[in-house]
Amino acid sequence: NDYFAPDKDKKPLGYYDSPYNLPSGVTMEEWAAYEGGFSGDYTETWLTRLSFIPDEIANYKAGRTTDWRDVVYRTGFRQDYNASISGSTTRSNYYVSVGRTDNEGFKEGEEFQATRARVNLDTEIQKWLKLGVNAQFSDRANKGIVADTGQADTMSPYLMAYNDDGTLNNFPYNDGRSSNPLLATYNNDKLHRSHTLNATVYGLLTLP
Repeated sequence: NDYFAPDKDKKPLGYYDSPYNLPSGVTMEEWAAYEGGFSGDYTETWLTRLSFIPDEIANYKAGRTTDWRDVVYRTGFRQDYNASISGSTTRSNYYVSVGRTDNEGFKEGEEFQATRARVNLDTEIQKWLKLGVNAQFSDRANKGIVADTGQADTMSPYLMAYNDDGTLNNFPYNDGRSSNPLLATYNNDKLHRSHTLNATVYGLLTLP
């Protein structure tokens, strides 16, 4: 009830309770008569008193709910691929490796990719001169916009993430303000890519 409201604004006993689970001494007819113009629909009257919007009422009656955490979270998946080759000759030593990482985070929209390569090589040009190179290269990319998990925690379970035709329900409350936690993930693109190259070239000279 409105415990902190002034007495004149307090609602009658059981006003916000389900008409099918009323306090002792309150009948359904009395509960319905708390406000004039009762439509005859007990469930709709109850949910309207709880400030449900029409879509929430319709979904409640139809038994349709949304687990918003299932909408924004998923099972993460990571793939790592690596290959290398090494060897030597009478004059040279070499090592080459390449790697690839594809990572899908546990939040919708969380994507990371990386490609790596490494080359180590040294060779004896003359008995008194050896040259070598150590080089590493990486290409890293963060893709997508992560779902708004904080917004998901505030969404009503009686609102749908998707429309009946499968498209995203951009504003489930129909207010143009409380957006779907997946709105930015679905409607915007982001790519942050970085390239890194580190290389060292060296020579070893042996004097007689």
